[in-house]
Amino acid sequence: MGPTTFLKKRKKKFEFFIFIMSSYICDELVDEIFKRLPSKSLLRFRSLSKSWCSHISSPDFILKQTTFQSARNFQNILIQHRTLRSENFYRVHYQSPLNSQYGNYGTRSMKFPNGCYMVGSCNGIICLRDNSNDVSLWNPSIRRKLDLPFLGYFSNNSRVVGFGFDSNTDDYMTVRLFYPGYGELYKSMVYSLKKRVWCEITPPSTHILRVRSAACFVNGALHWVVLTCSFYEIILTFDLSTQLFSEIMLPEEPIRQTICPIIFNGSLGMSISDNYYTHIWAMKEYKNNTSWYMVLKLENFQFEGGVDAVLQLKNGNILIRNYKNVYEVRYPGGECSEVCERDSPTVEIFGMVMYVESLALLDIGTACIDANQPYFTMNRGEL
Repeated sequence: MGPTTFLKKRKKKFEFFIFIMSSYICDELVDEIFKRLPSKSLLRFRSLSKSWCSHISSPDFILKQTTFQSARNFQNILIQHRTLRSENFYRVHYQSPLNSQYGNYGTRSMKFPNGCYMVGSCNGIICLRDNSNDVSLWNPSIRRKLDLPFLGYFSNNSRVVGFGFDSNTDDYMTVRLFYPGYGELYKSMVYSLKKRVWCEITPPSTHILRVRSAACFVNGALHWVVLTCSFYEIILTFDLSTQLFSEIMLPEEPIRQTICPIIFNGSLGMSISDNYYTHIWAMKEYKNNTSWYMVLKLENFQFEGGVDAVLQLKNGNILIRNYKNVYEVRYPGGECSEVCERDSPTVEIFGMVMYVESLALLDIGTACIDANQPYFTMNRGEL
């Protein structure tokens, strides 16, 4: 008997055991068991009985399972690679909660979708934007995707999108800013996943000349670094609960060539780079402009190609991405280790987000399977 056949039989026995036991245990205990299982197993369990299918697919259970998985230490890092023909393929790098030491990763690969930019990730859902300004929500764990209603054609200047979750209403929200620049009138829109509609909201009072970063979701709000029409840079925030814009001042840095808001130890942080150094800042007290402090100073020679994006792992270490490589930096300490590199000079590392396995979008999304490519190919030891 081969190892694949053996594992399949083990899975079938486990599923049968759970199915039999469910007749003797209360629903609350079934919930406790189910929300700890991988999303792939839960999808299979739906075929065992109508009651299980209804229960697992219900919005209440999906929210419970998503909340539990988000609180766990297990995390996936989805790294987007792009060819010169704008074809995307993705690698998922993951760490076990029981074996999450520095530099210890496994990998698996997937291919879907093409022509998309990763806007952000929240509770297992990844927000995507394509070259036509269409926005969609994608859950790679269960291969479900939801295309948001089309808002019409706009110039390249309008491509500002943010994505987050409002815990007060248990609602996922997508925010779009349409700004022509130079002080002209513009508008802001919010899409509510519960209501399934775009709504116009009061735009920020600050006139935007250019948006310099992707959105970062932290403290219940979205954060962008923007250049105003007065030629100074600020952090523009949007609170998903109140749906109001506000501003936060940046840390004082003389030169800012690459700048992006980040999450550091659960709070708002900033990555600011020049030709020689990358400074990681954090805010002790949210929206207190005097509470910025420098966390780490890194020499850029360690990162061939500069610094484009920064993420903090749950073990405290920092991931740094550029178009050539992804590195893990130990915190504290600053030692650097390569996690991922591009396959060839014709491929760029185009994006990087963290996500957890969840059932989000199961009750409303549509299947998105690439028929020409197996969804997952396991490549342990590839790094």
